[in-house]
Amino acid sequence: MLPKKFITTNPHGFTITAAAYREFMEKNDFSNKITHLLGTINDNDKKTITRASKHITAFIKKGLMSKEFVGEVFQAYTLLSGILQDAKVTLRTPTISTKPFQGEATLLLEIKTMWASLFSTESLLARKNSLEEGVAIEVQKVTKNNKEKLSAIYTEPSAPISASPTSTKLTATKIFAYLDHCELADDIAKRQVDGIYFAPQHLENLTQQIEKIAAPLSPRPLLYRASVEELKAIELRAIALSRKTLKNLWLLLPSVRTMPELLEIKKHIAAEGLYRSPSFKIWMDIAFPSQVVMLDTFIEAGIDGIAIDLQKLAMHMLGTDAITPQTILDPSILWAVEKVIKTAHKHHIPSLSLYQSALTQREILARLITWGVTNISTDQEAIDSTRRQIVEIERKLVNG
Repeated sequence: MLPKKFITTNPHGFTITAAAYREFMEKNDFSNKITHLLGTINDNDKKTITRASKHITAFIKKGLMSKEFVGEVFQAYTLLSGILQDAKVTLRTPTISTKPFQGEATLLLEIKTMWASLFSTESLLARKNSLEEGVAIEVQKVTKNNKEKLSAIYTEPSAPISASPTSTKLTATKIFAYLDHCELADDIAKRQVDGIYFAPQHLENLTQQIEKIAAPLSPRPLLYRASVEELKAIELRAIALSRKTLKNLWLLLPSVRTMPELLEIKKHIAAEGLYRSPSFKIWMDIAFPSQVVMLDTFIEAGIDGIAIDLQKLAMHMLGTDAITPQTILDPSILWAVEKVIKTAHKHHIPSLSLYQSALTQREILARLITWGVTNISTDQEAIDSTRRQIVEIERKLVNG
């Protein structure tokens, strides 16, 4: 039976009760902070209202949701979606609604965005800056019959979904273009990609390389892969300099085998003034058996995403340098990759399959998508063909 503490169901979806909002506020001890910020407002000075709104909405969006609440939401969303599907839904309150979107992780983000909107500048003005007691949020499934109606009542922007600057074809699985140099950055940024995975051939003029790729790509992310054996000081300085003007640069840590290694690397990162935030995410590649076994611990220590290096993982698990498509399809490798993707999914962080040869990609792609990988990396020549394959695979999953 579906728990009734935070969720009530209906034929068209489910409702998140105001009790969920109150539990979220209590769990994060936000009431005192909000009361203090509301006390700084001067009703005759809109700047003070805007400033308070900015601070309140920022920490609400960073707040932690209880496991009990997340479990209820995921259970309700799964029942609404069906097996191997992510239902397209909208969120509604008496005053605002979102555009249609899909996916469990996006759903949680949208819920927090809805709660944060209770403290927008307009909302604070309307209720004379009092502390909001909460509001119920209706989650409604988008169908062919109600799609136009729901689109017509959209009143607030929602989190981004996978779309290109020039195309309207959408997929649940996002595509990152693989680059090892910056010469084609402008062209790739105009393509139907959701981000770029950048593993530079050399570190010369690294700041300029990063900026040349990240600037035209913004706001889509640039995932920078650090040096293979160690994160060099020159890389951290280049990232820190780039971050002064760019807010779409993420860092991928390679070859982190143990927790002490991860903690030591994060100390070096912090020493350069770099800290995890919504605009600076720290990812870790998965290439060793120890990472597969200890992934829960790595994620809990502060990892925002994982990138699976299929070929290196196969090499280290099977003890061979001769990697073929059949090697990737070894049952032990498939088990490890599925475990990694589902562990990331359990912790609500994204997963990326790193660039593979075209043949290997075709052999493994359907399995990756079925297991729930959120991102696929491919080279620039295969962007369109990979997109078509993803569309075909996702359509088969939806239609059974």
